[in-house]
Amino acid sequence: MHMSKKIKMCIAVFCVVAISACLLCTTAFAESYQVIRDPNYYDIYDGTQYNQIPLGTILSQSNSYSEYVKFLQLGLNYRDSEDPRVDTNVGTADGFFGTKTYNAVKTFQGWVEIAQDGIAGHDTLSLLEIHCEYLKTH
Repeated sequence: MHMSKKIKMCIAVFCVVAISACLLCTTAFAESYQVIRDPNYYDIYDGTQYNQIPLGTILSQSNSYSEYVKFLQLGLNYRDSEDPRVDTNVGTADGFFGTKTYNAVKTFQGWVEIAQDGIAGHDTLSLLEIHCEYLKTH
């Protein structure tokens, strides 16, 4: 069977359009669901975006201000807004690790049944990451 040049051209254009549409859908899916994550960070979801805290970070009252404390606070506030059974709201996420943040971390730690020391280390940040991701998807 011999195809005309017009039919071949139509098929080629159709294939290009179909492939482009698939690529656009795949890119949109990956961006909206954060499919690819950097394994060197805790990805703490805050209700609108993911905030990255490097693995190995320990947040406590001894390092009173940082951007990572703010990301912790945003995650605790999001957790509280989506699941108010346990009060982890720190108020305004200002990046200062004060009494409200310390108490919210201890409350969260008690709720997930780990040591309640008020320090956001590996266990706390890992469980907050998992919990916020669960709340986002359910």
